[in-house]
Amino acid sequence: MRAPPSDRDYDVLGFGEASIDEVWRVPEGFRLGDKVRAVERVRLGGGQIATALVAASRLGARAGFLGPLGDDALAQEITDGLRDDGVAVLAGSTVAGLRSREALILVERRGDRTVIDSAGSQVQPTLPKAALKRTRSLHLDATWPEVALVLIEEARALGVWVSLDLDHAGEHTLELVTKSDLVVLGRGVACALTGHAEVATALVALADSSPTGSLLVETRGDEGAVALVDGDVVRVRPFTEPILDTTACGDTFRGALLTTLLEGRDPRAALQFASAAAAIKCRAIGRLGCPTRDEVERLIAG
Repeated sequence: MRAPPSDRDYDVLGFGEASIDEVWRVPEGFRLGDKVRAVERVRLGGGQIATALVAASRLGARAGFLGPLGDDALAQEITDGLRDDGVAVLAGSTVAGLRSREALILVERRGDRTVIDSAGSQVQPTLPKAALKRTRSLHLDATWPEVALVLIEEARALGVWVSLDLDHAGEHTLELVTKSDLVVLGRGVACALTGHAEVATALVALADSSPTGSLLVETRGDEGAVALVDGDVVRVRPFTEPILDTTACGDTFRGALLTTLLEGRDPRAALQFASAAAAIKCRAIGRLGCPTRDEVERLIAG
């Protein structure tokens, strides 16, 4: 991978999904249509980009959020939560007319979850181009694909690393993949983008049109992850930890992987670190479980 800039205010700035999550733990055997009493209810910040930034911050990265946030009460709640976790919220993150995102997450006994999203209105956000001069890396999702493509071009022109979190195949997503330095895909996305039936073959096909030295990864839940490192297919083993809630595991993996790569860690070691961080996250609801560096290192050592 190309070397990121070193003399910047932030290690990572994120642009994309942030939300307030209502997480309800439901009894074993719950089915839609049942009338049951929740085991536990927690309200906290969420969203894939915001959560990855929180994970990175807890691991020691200097993290900041670029938006977009709505001009509503939810936005203030999201902002307060990010700042409490050491993530700066940069000026200009609020977009007039945008409704901030919230989600209802139903968590079953085994930790599996169902996400019911109430997305914000699709007002075009402002492009935070000026802020890119202050960061070593930019972490994006495909919530606003057209905006993300513009930001990628600006970031690469400044030497900034581009990290992409992609959990679905849709409009412009293949183009986003082929312009990013670090790509972490959700389960099944590599095959959906390429038409190949096997994830390793799909990653190789994506690498053929990606920037030289880019790192491509697909997370596989309890199967760990599969990555393409310097042309070699690497199987990343999962760590076994008690599971309360799998929400934010993938986001924690992404935040941990980006943080350790920026530190100059070997990609294989960084992938192992990220896998351990994601496993520890399962101990608690949502991003409340995002671990510290010492916790991750202890698990790896053990």
